Order: sequence, then C-alpha cells, then structure tokens
Amino acid sequence: MPSLLRSFALCRRRRLVECRKVLLQLITAVRLSLTKWTTRSVIRLGQHSLSRSPGGSSKGAVHTWTRTVAREWGPSGIRVNAVLPYVNTPMFDKYTSSLGPEELAAYQEQLRKDIPLGGTFGNAERDLAPVLVFLASDASHFITGQLLPVDGGFAAVR
Repeated sequence: MPSLLRSFALCRRRRLVECRKVLLQLITAVRLSLTKWTTRSVIRLGQHSLSRSPGGSSKGAVHTWTRTVAREWGPSGIRVNAVLPYVNTPMFDKYTSSLGPEELAAYQEQLRKDIPLGGTFGNAERDLAPVLVFLASDASHFITGQLLPVDGGFAAVR
C-alpha cells in the first residue's frame, strides 16, 4: 500500500478532498480484501476522463492510481479494476426532465450520434451489473489494472 499512502499524504497537503475520499475508499477496500473478503477483487466505479477541465484531470489521476495499485497489489493476489459506466441514474433523469421539448429532442439526437450501441445511456441492471459480477468473480482471475468502459461505445467514437 505504499503508493496509496504516499498519494494520500500528497492529497492531504494540497487539501484535495475528492482525491482523499477516493484513496480512503481504496485503502479500506484492500484492507478488507486482505482480511475479511473471500474475493480479492477491488472494483472502482469511475468516469471517463475525456474532458480537459480540472475535473477531467482528477478522473485521469484516479485511473492512474487504479493501474498503479493493481501492479502493487497483484503479487498479493488482489485484482484492481475500474468500470467506467454510462448508465441511467436519477440525476440523469432529473436533468432530462428539466429540459424543454426542443432541448430534449436535440439532446437525444446527440446521444444517438455519440453512443453507437443503443443511442442512449445504458441500464444499470442489464448493462452494468453483469460486468461487475464478472470482475468480482474468479472468471476474471487474470484481469487487473484495467479501465473498462461500459458505455455503448461512447469513448471509442470520441
């Protein structure tokens, strides 16, 4: 866990609250994985870092940590992966319900262009849950350090 502890100290000095939250979650996950869980798989839910904004760079940092920690914890038999989902959420529904009819139509048309499989955000139960079950299972015993987009092809066509 040395790389995580060093990163946590750096985030603390720079007062990066979101960064500290993510690292604390990872530290807790590995401690549980080593002591209490039968599976040795840590799965982070992340986001695409397609943006050039500061938010995009912090997401990129989490992606880098995922890969670094996977390499560091691999010898202990712990797999670390991140899933980057584009699925319907209550926040998405709230946003789309706030749009006027013309804005909504334009937004839906843009989604149809941006997401090749289905033309809209995925369904958490149908599209995301099976991926999480797979990564948590022994079927993924040789997969670590990966960022897996579950986004209908959104990231591939950007």
